[in-house]
Amino acid sequence: MRMFGQRSKEDLATDNRFWKSSCQLTDNKDAIDAIQRAKPDQCKKELTYVACMAKVNVTFPDFIPNLCPRFSEDENLLRTGGKPLGCFRDSFDGRILKGFVRHDWDLNSPSLCTRMCSRAGFAFSGVQYGVECFCGHDMPDKKLR
Repeated sequence: MRMFGQRSKEDLATDNRFWKSSCQLTDNKDAIDAIQRAKPDQCKKELTYVACMAKVNVTFPDFIPNLCPRFSEDENLLRTGGKPLGCFRDSFDGRILKGFVRHDWDLNSPSLCTRMCSRAGFAFSGVQYGVECFCGHDMPDKKLR
């Protein structure tokens, strides 16, 4: 909400002229991975801020405002496991879905994998060997079908 032409706190908090990382996150691989996967710069800044708070043991409030854009999920599409695109050839050296992977997930299914990837902000998901779930932002190359 803007009042009397003033910028919102969110605009100021993510403006490149005023924003500077409060710490170096060289030792937190999970935080670095999440920050790299975030799409808009404002999300990268928000994740960096929260990771820096955790690094110095700052107590988190019950609610942390989220500046990252959200999309609405199609529950029917998620329930059925998404829209099938077919099978693709994949290799250890050149993964098709490069965003995130969960191994040895005994409860895995196309619908659970799709839901997990969607909630993590990924557009694509894939199940391999029944117990591996891969997530990615980019549509697989059709030549690999």
